[in-house]
Amino acid sequence: MNEVVTLAAGSGGLCLKPVLDIEGRFLVPGYQRGFRWGRPEVGQLVKDIRGNLERSYCLQPIVVKNTGDEWELVDGQQRLTTLHLLVRALGGQPSWTLRYETRAESSDFLASPDAERASTNIDFHHIWQAEQAIKDEIASIEPENQIAMLDALSSGVRVIWYEAPAHVSSIDLFTRLNSGRIPLDDAELFKALLLSQALSGPAGKLDDGESSRQLRANELAVQWDMIERDLRRPEVWAFLAGNRTCATHISLLLEIVAGIAPGDAAGTFRVFDELSKRAEGNAASTVWREVVQLYERMLGWYADRRQYHRIGFLIAQAGADGRDKILREIASQAAKRRHSDFGAWLEREVRRRLNVARSELASLRYDTDHARIQRLLLLMNVETTARNKHAEARYPFAAHHADSWELEHIHAQNAPELNTAKQWEAWVKVHESAVLALPDNEGRDAVLNSIEQWRKATETNAAVGDAFRDLAHEILTFLAGDETAKSDDEVHGIGNLALLSKAVNIGLGNSAFEAKRQKIITYDHDGDFIPACTRHVFLKYYSEADALQPHFWSEKDRTAYLAEIETILSDYLREETQA
Repeated sequence: MNEVVTLAAGSGGLCLKPVLDIEGRFLVPGYQRGFRWGRPEVGQLVKDIRGNLERSYCLQPIVVKNTGDEWELVDGQQRLTTLHLLVRALGGQPSWTLRYETRAESSDFLASPDAERASTNIDFHHIWQAEQAIKDEIASIEPENQIAMLDALSSGVRVIWYEAPAHVSSIDLFTRLNSGRIPLDDAELFKALLLSQALSGPAGKLDDGESSRQLRANELAVQWDMIERDLRRPEVWAFLAGNRTCATHISLLLEIVAGIAPGDAAGTFRVFDELSKRAEGNAASTVWREVVQLYERMLGWYADRRQYHRIGFLIAQAGADGRDKILREIASQAAKRRHSDFGAWLEREVRRRLNVARSELASLRYDTDHARIQRLLLLMNVETTARNKHAEARYPFAAHHADSWELEHIHAQNAPELNTAKQWEAWVKVHESAVLALPDNEGRDAVLNSIEQWRKATETNAAVGDAFRDLAHEILTFLAGDETAKSDDEVHGIGNLALLSKAVNIGLGNSAFEAKRQKIITYDHDGDFIPACTRHVFLKYYSEADALQPHFWSEKDRTAYLAEIETILSDYLREETQA
């Protein structure tokens, strides 16, 4: 910031002139490359210029202010400093000079870098490293190609030039430009390359006219924007990518086509570099067709309710670390299979990922099979929605990925571990409402009397922790009716478990069935996402009408719930346990 660049006439320089109109649109074909000091980035810059001798090539913007005879360089010092070194290394003389207003010695070092002084300050170090990287990169380039690169720097390579108004504070402008700046990414680079090739015309073919080329470029730009817009629809994006965040959603497609995982692409230009290699010789349109085909295939999955739910489950159950891998596998299988074969593969893959045998259902436990039960209940909710005959019914993966998920005991069998009088009173108040909702009888009156006596005790005795635990046990036992689970298998078995978001689960706490039922109804009424099967559980959807006890979660309820799970997931349960 606050450096000064002087533009001077001369050859072998850089094309420093505006390439954007007032609306920020390209006036010349070209694509942008991000810029850093590092050796890999400087080396890549040399490769890019050498590989685009016949095509306009745009670097990221520099921001300047006109001060009369000179330009104040507000942003872009690294770009012009490194390009200054590159022009000289190719045998040219830069058509601009740099005067570092706050560090005069840096101008002298730029004019004559040397190893002895390179370690004396950070500016010298960066300049020296950049020069060495440039020399290493051009050492193997034939002299005639170096001359061609120098000519390209004079005529084809452009720096996007932004002139700031004179009255704007340079310091404030620099701060705004660099605060929260979104780095140039692979998608933007490939888009510019695609449009550049469209505008320059097909190699080796008759030129079909500038207007036709412009029309084709406009069509590609509209198609790109349409794909990006579709992928930004929350329900589509969550279905494919979960809760992943990225600046451009089309990057998901480009990464798959390039064969590079997001973790390997982050902070690099590997995706663009791979795609640009495949796009050599005006073949960007061929690569683009692959991207469009992948997009159309994915939109086909989304439109097909059966595929939507199976694929959505596979991606959701994989977790944040595995979603990209399973999406790539699904895309690969879809590309090489017929529609019917692909559907059969999806069914087998869901069964394999679920990994539960029919005979295992009743023995699955909260403490030993937590992950398997969570996958199973997710699939139960997804498949229940898929079986809904209403054509618009879809499991809302956008809402699902907006939260984390936990297993919830439908009816708590033990008093909660609470430690303060405020927590005790809040728990008792919730369960008092549940008790009051039950029919009037001696048991109900006895529990209400115990609550009243406990409250009186809290007014005179602070040591009521043990008294609370006794009261909580009495309340839970009463609210369980005559159907209190007799064993850990009943308490922690799948018949007493439901899937809830972490936010809702925290609100329920360790409560009895009736207290949870009342809260679930409130959450559902307020618009919180309650999965269909969890809602069905607390509304006694699975219980027989003649055995309905709306305020208790009984053994008959657990049995009916387990039977429904087996029925809904029958296509995905293995018939035998694995050896």
